[in-house]
Amino acid sequence: IYNGYSSPAIVNCTISANGRCAIPNISSAPTIINCTITGNRYYGIINEPYSSPTIINCTITGNEYSGIGNNSASSPIITNCIIWKNAAYSIYNLDAESRPTVNSCVVQGGYAGGTNIITSDPLLGKLSDCGGYVKTIPVLDKSPAIGAGVATAATPETDARGVVRSATAPTIGAYE
Repeated sequence: IYNGYSSPAIVNCTISANGRCAIPNISSAPTIINCTITGNRYYGIINEPYSSPTIINCTITGNEYSGIGNNSASSPIITNCIIWKNAAYSIYNLDAESRPTVNSCVVQGGYAGGTNIITSDPLLGKLSDCGGYVKTIPVLDKSPAIGAGVATAATPETDARGVVRSATAPTIGAYE
């Protein structure tokens, strides 16, 4: 999903197996909610120049280079996301001017400067039909992501499958 100078809402999607990148943002500020972004050749999401997407309750895993890359003063807001098992980096800032805000996420390797960052294995299942309209990657029993998210006005009421989220302690990722 190429976003050039645009700000679409991308909601309840599974984006996988793309040749270069699932969501390249060029001077854009999309809102990405309840998406599973997996198995893409390079980045799950790349933000360059001056892109500032809002990424909420997404599962970004298994991408061949980086989950989220930021370049040229790009500053995404990342909340309640699982960013795990991407080949090289979870969140990669290509320059010092890129300053993501990362809150209540499960991030492999952690994220310096983030708040409420969980670094324990989120115990992810396989991409499959878990009910609903799109394939998702479930969090398995005893996952540290269960009930560990922050509830804000922007937290979606349901997950990618349409299952109601907890209003006080939502599960991190696209799957409640």
